[in-house]
Amino acid sequence: MGRTVLVHLSCGAMPVSTIVLPSAAELDRGELLGELGRRGVRVVDVDLPSAHPAPFATRVCAAIGAARPAGGFIVVVPPASVGALPAVALAQRSARRRVIGYAILEPGLINARDVPTGLDWPDAPVTCLSVRVAEPAWVGLRGWHGLTLASLSEVASVLARWDETTSFPGADAIDEFG
Repeated sequence: MGRTVLVHLSCGAMPVSTIVLPSAAELDRGELLGELGRRGVRVVDVDLPSAHPAPFATRVCAAIGAARPAGGFIVVVPPASVGALPAVALAQRSARRRVIGYAILEPGLINARDVPTGLDWPDAPVTCLSVRVAEPAWVGLRGWHGLTLASLSEVASVLARWDETTSFPGADAIDEFG
């Protein structure tokens, strides 16, 4: 269902788990997972088989539940998984797990109509991280943070900077962990 990669952490702040949702071909997930691992990030890789009768969001939520992430966690969302966000948020609240933030990757590949919003989502700060495609205007219009980065290595640096005390790691995370 999901694969958990645990790596020794050396940061002083309370570490968080980073849950990486499934993607299509929008980015090199293997590269991102490797970069996160090199930075000592606890990663839950939600890698789902494509052929399954259960709805996608249900399988994502089941994989997160099976991984039992400790403490707060960040949900990393490639474009293909954006539609599952309200269900993911609801399932985590119901299980009393705390999402401390969402990182939407390559928002320029997502049609603004496909990004869920409403009373139940987002339930935590949202950061949009662009590498290959320019950040769309809808990111700022929703009041979300946006960063344009040069590589998935820089994306991993930003994600590694998130901890229990920050809602958005900011551009300084690139220099600090780069």
